[in-house]
Amino acid sequence: MSRIRPLSPDFWTWEAVIDCTPMSRLLFLGLQNFADPFGVLPLKSGTIRMQVFPGDEIDDAAVRAMLEELAAHGLVRFYTVEGLAYLRIVDWRLLHRVARRARRRYPADPAEPEPPPPPPPQPQPVPADATEQAPPDPATAPVEPAEAVPSERPPPAPIAKPERWRRIIKNLLRQYWARHPLIELMDDDIADRWTAKWIAQGCDFQRDIVPVVRDFCVMKPFCGPPVGFQELDEHVGRNRARREAGGDNQSPIVPEEARETSWAQDVLTLPSPR
Repeated sequence: MSRIRPLSPDFWTWEAVIDCTPMSRLLFLGLQNFADPFGVLPLKSGTIRMQVFPGDEIDDAAVRAMLEELAAHGLVRFYTVEGLAYLRIVDWRLLHRVARRARRRYPADPAEPEPPPPPPPQPQPVPADATEQAPPDPATAPVEPAEAVPSERPPPAPIAKPERWRRIIKNLLRQYWARHPLIELMDDDIADRWTAKWIAQGCDFQRDIVPVVRDFCVMKPFCGPPVGFQELDEHVGRNRARREAGGDNQSPIVPEEARETSWAQDVLTLPSPR
């Protein structure tokens, strides 16, 4: 199954890639689209030829020669499991992110070292006033004068949680790019760090965050959704600086031609999570 995978700019200056012929470099890029989430695919020259070079006059022997060239430069590795040959892209975890719930489609390379397990979560300190204590004995407990209970207490202020900001932003992006891989593959932990940073900086969700997300939606004919929340950070800081300076982003503004769309209505009526 083919997948959309980003290409790092370092690819073009990678020494092992530079030493390969141009067609072998193209083959190496194509292998990354058809590998499983761990960079493995069956070593079948005919199948690879139909996947990467479907309209070119290239035979299986030429594809096999290019694969051998990639292996000679340390870009791929061949191995066999239960009599079946497989190909593994070396340094896959440096090229692409492997999701925590990713499942292998093909057997792993026996020579590939297992990645270290994630560290266990550190226990959070418990405040002294939050520890559970036994209720006092009413027979021995001192009697204290009753305090006047106010008839009406002010409601507690809502807590701006980073994960709530992240969910609202991703749901807003999904309304315009349904099931887009760049949105579905966003790391929630990393996204929460960015939203926590914006909260700590005093950003206003409705006036600083929503306009940035809206701008990406308006630019759909020219680009896809943001690769990650870090791509939004620079624009969020610019929006916040303009707002504090008395700029024109006091409320989200949607173009007239887009006001009838569902996502535009959501931007206009979206409640602030803060």
